[in-house]
Amino acid sequence: MSISNLFEHAKKSDDSALKALVEKIESSVYVKDVIYAVERAWLDRADAQFGKNPKRSAAYVKAEIEFMCGAMAAMQVLLPGQDSKLSPLITPKWPVSIMTGRPLVDPKEHGRPA
Repeated sequence: MSISNLFEHAKKSDDSALKALVEKIESSVYVKDVIYAVERAWLDRADAQFGKNPKRSAAYVKAEIEFMCGAMAAMQVLLPGQDSKLSPLITPKWPVSIMTGRPLVDPKEHGRPA
């Protein structure tokens, strides 16, 4: 039995705890995919805008922050968190990195040279 078949079977189960667990697993996989896609989109844009393997100049950092703030704003509007909290699509790493001056995206995590 494949994992997707197992999930479909669990969703049809009468066990509410099992259904909740499956939904949580599926949503966490989805969230990781979204985070990866947004970070990859930034790296693709940075390559186009600054060339391959760009240095972290002031212009690069400013563009990275502007791109990610725009992405976070869109995610917050499209899927806000419960009780007006941060969207589950926004990894806390992004705003914390902006506040602390660290890079938002690690190219190594996406198979690119640092």
